[in-house]
Amino acid sequence: QQIIEAARATLQLAPDAPVVLTGWSRGASLGVLVAVSPDADRNVLGLVAIGLSDEEQLDLDALTDDDSGPAQPVDSTRDQRDQRPPPIAMYPLLSRMALKRSVVIQASGDHYLPAAQARALFGPDSPTRRFLTIDARNHRFNGGESAFSAALVEAVQWVSSGREGA
Repeated sequence: QQIIEAARATLQLAPDAPVVLTGWSRGASLGVLVAVSPDADRNVLGLVAIGLSDEEQLDLDALTDDDSGPAQPVDSTRDQRDQRPPPIAMYPLLSRMALKRSVVIQASGDHYLPAAQARALFGPDSPTRRFLTIDARNHRFNGGESAFSAALVEAVQWVSSGREGA
C-alpha cells in the first residue's frame, strides 16, 4: 500500500486513482500476493506479471537472478535443517483474482519456468485472464525484446481497461 500511495503522490494522482500492479520475476510474485490480499487497495484493477515463477520462497538468498543457466542456490553451505516456510505456489493464487484482470508474460526460453510449463500451470485464458508467450532466450527476454515491449503495452492497456466484474 505504501508503494501504491508513493506512486500516486509522485505522479500527482488522486488518492483513489486506479492502479495496475506490475512486476518482473520476484516482483511478479509480490504483485500476485498484493493483488490477492484481502487488504489490497480497492482501486487495484489487476496485475501484469512478467516472468512469474511457479513458486516463491520470499527469502533474500533463495535463488540467483543470473540467466547463465538454471537457478541455483546462492549459499550451498546453508544449513538445510533451517526452518524456512514452504514455498508459495503462485499460479493457484491467480484464480483468486476472478473479478480483476491479470496477464502473465513469459519467455519461451525462461530458465526458471519456460512459457510452455507456465501455460500449463496458468490454464486457459478467460475473460479476466490472459497468458502471453514471447519467443525469447531467457528470463530477460533476450532475442524477443520488441515482442516483449509490445506485449507489455498491450497487457497494461487491457488490464487498465477493466473494472471489477468486467
